[in-house]
Amino acid sequence: STLFPYTTLFRSGFDFDAVALSEGVDIMGTLRGLLARAQQAGAVSGDIDTSDVKALIAGCLARVSGTADTAARDRMIRIACQGLRSL
Repeated sequence: STLFPYTTLFRSGFDFDAVALSEGVDIMGTLRGLLARAQQAGAVSGDIDTSDVKALIAGCLARVSGTADTAARDRMIRIACQGLRSL
């Protein structure tokens, strides 16, 4: 799977955020901005924070790691998106 190197690094505790920030890319700042806009639009529940979204991304990556099962990938994305929606 093309995600394998990323999930391996993530599980090992590699700090993507720090490395990206050292290169001038603020991943968490971008994520915060996207989340804030989605919440203001009413598309994402107001009690979701960036750590929740980051954990969902990690869970999705872990689920599809090492498999070519596109149905599993699509299912995880659908579950994550449904869980983020405002009720």
